[in-house]
Amino acid sequence: MLETFVTLGLRDKVKLIVNKSTVKGFVKVEDLPAILGTDMLYYLPENDQVATKSLNQGIPFVMSRGKTDLAKALYKLAELLIEKIEINELSNKSKPICCAKLFSKKKRVKRGERK
Repeated sequence: MLETFVTLGLRDKVKLIVNKSTVKGFVKVEDLPAILGTDMLYYLPENDQVATKSLNQGIPFVMSRGKTDLAKALYKLAELLIEKIEINELSNKSKPICCAKLFSKKKRVKRGERK
C-alpha cells in the first residue's frame, strides 16, 4: 500500500500508526522502521481493558481514563499531528487553498447583465 501512495505522490500525506505496539508478535517493533522504510511511525500501546471498557460505556477513554498509557500516547500523537498541520499551514500561507476558491463570495450576475 505504501508503494501505491508513493506512486500516486501521496506518501507524505500518509501517517503510519502502530496499534498495540507493546504486544509481542512475529515482527519486532524495533524492526518496523527498516521494514517499512520510514522512521515516521507513531506508536500506541496495547491496553484492551481500557479500550474495551470505553467502547462498552460509550465514553472516550481519553476522557474517562486520561492518565492511562494509551490515553497519554493518543494525546501525544494528536499533539504531533497538530504541530505538523500548523507548520504546513504556515509554510503554505502564500499558496491559495482549493476550498477557499469554492467558498469565496463572488458577485452574482443577473440574467441579461454583463460583468
